[in-house]
Amino acid sequence: MELCAQNRLDEPYYEITNISGPSHAPVFTITCTIQMFQEEACARSKKQAKQNVAQKMLKHLKDNVNINLPGMELISARANDKDVDDLSKGIEYLNLSVTNLKESRKEQTDLAMARYPDLMKRPGIVSCKTHDIPISMYHLCFKVGYLNLVETLTCLLSRQKSDNMTYDELRVYLTRSADILKCEIKEINYKLKTPNLYMIGIQLSFTPQIMEIGYSTTQKEAEKNAMIAVIGTLFLLLK
Repeated sequence: MELCAQNRLDEPYYEITNISGPSHAPVFTITCTIQMFQEEACARSKKQAKQNVAQKMLKHLKDNVNINLPGMELISARANDKDVDDLSKGIEYLNLSVTNLKESRKEQTDLAMARYPDLMKRPGIVSCKTHDIPISMYHLCFKVGYLNLVETLTCLLSRQKSDNMTYDELRVYLTRSADILKCEIKEINYKLKTPNLYMIGIQLSFTPQIMEIGYSTTQKEAEKNAMIAVIGTLFLLLK
């Protein structure tokens, strides 16, 4: 029951995004946003524009999202009712619970990983056609897929504090982490004016991109410090 409750979509958010046309006959553009879903409609009045965008959102959810909509008929009737002032009341009848929760954890993780880059192209506003997992579940999907990585990093950090891990051991763990995350490791050697001081940057082509700096009196020690910083950041992000 708790998992089903977590998969219900939020209430719709309406916003006037544009007003065009002459002052005596303005055209209002209103967007309706429900988590990662967004639709847009326009009309000569705010009320009509709101009704239009609500109908588009309902159709989008019904046609493209694998969810249960037991109150769809009632909501459609309310959307067409000229006396309705706030269509949010109609959408409250939706029982938006994801129906594919029986999928394996690996399938959900693969789905989230495939869709995440597209979401990052337009932060905050996502136009989806076939998404059936709420954006609020993405971090859970990633967490499930990377549990082994979190355990590895936890073990690594604890060992690093007590046993003072070597450069080679850190390199192996960082490479293993990058392989699990399917990202590339890029090293940047910064030239400093200060003699006998080295600064190394390690960057992971992850989303979001991770970049950490290490410095020391030797290049190898600077690389080691940078690796420790990157692994620590990964641990915090995936904890």
